[in-house]
Amino acid sequence: MSPGAPLPDSLTGQKLSWKSCPAPTNLQGADAGAPGRLPDGTPWECATFKIPLDYADPGGDTINLALIRAKARPEDGQKRIGSLVFHFGGPGVSGVAELPQFANDYRDLHARYDLVSFDPRGVGASAPVRCLND
Repeated sequence: MSPGAPLPDSLTGQKLSWKSCPAPTNLQGADAGAPGRLPDGTPWECATFKIPLDYADPGGDTINLALIRAKARPEDGQKRIGSLVFHFGGPGVSGVAELPQFANDYRDLHARYDLVSFDPRGVGASAPVRCLND
């Protein structure tokens, strides 16, 4: 594929397999257990998502990024709007470990949005960065 080519259907048509989250890895900077439920009872779910290793070659090799979410819990008469994706910055910050720690701050947003974050490449449960030697 040429640079800037669209992503293949194998990436854009992914169906994520959301499951209960495991305890964070040491690479995520947390020694705690798996994230507990939100105060309203919503469980955290985790999945992996394939992305191109090189966006200049979107049909080439892929890597996995780790995701976490808490599905929206609309209140009476409200409708779910969509997902809010949080990136906590870094370098080296695990969104999978951080989002559950700050979720209480986003309680009002959670009423209508899925709260979602991820581990960037090279962090936590996402694919590592492989450095080449000279």
